Amino acid sequence: MKNLAEKQERLFAVEEYGEVTGRKADHYLVDTQSGILEAHRAVTCLIEPEAGDKVLVCLGVDDRTYILAILERPQGSGFEMTVTGNLTVSSPEGSLRLSARDTVGLVSGKSVEMLSPRLNGSFKVAEIVFNKLLYAGQAIDATVSRIKMVAQVVELVADRLHQVLKNSYRTVEESEYLKAGSLHYLAGKLMALRGRYTVITANKDVKIDGKHIHMG
Repeated sequence: MKNLAEKQERLFAVEEYGEVTGRKADHYLVDTQSGILEAHRAVTCLIEPEAGDKVLVCLGVDDRTYILAILERPQGSGFEMTVTGNLTVSSPEGSLRLSARDTVGLVSGKSVEMLSPRLNGSFKVAEIVFNKLLYAGQAIDATVSRIKMVAQVVELVADRLHQVLKNSYRTVEESEYLKAGSLHYLAGKLMALRGRYTVITANKDVKIDGKHIHMG
């Protein structure tokens, strides 16, 4: 009977109201009716306590004191949810939504990973800055009113390039080189080649065919 009484006494816990006055190392200082207590944050208390918080503390569990919950915080202060170790938020049979009036931010010291059969987004303005971007996919379909790109070097490798344009304008300030196995130009009306100097060279034959040929 004596051992049972001692066991019940060790498991007995008392809850009190208190106010956080500060932090010391890995515990918090809480002012209660029992005096200033050194309390640890309980695992279920996800909100990081701050000075001025009204809290509910539990005394006497393994001779330690825990902050069970934050009951009230001074108006105007924010909230920070912190955990030790990995955290998984799961909704196996429903949806998960993050909503904020101002900003939703994702910050990671290593990487941000997303895995989904489909990714949807709707933005008025999107600003993305990459030091390096790697993309691997089957297809890209884009419908835009205007594309503007500024780059120092553009490299494109493709088996086939097909473009349909209404008007095309290109300005090359210095030199342009084109190397092709075969080159064909087809103009419905006029084809004009103009330059201060024009050189046409062939290893074998040069053929000029037309109803009228004017030279000079």
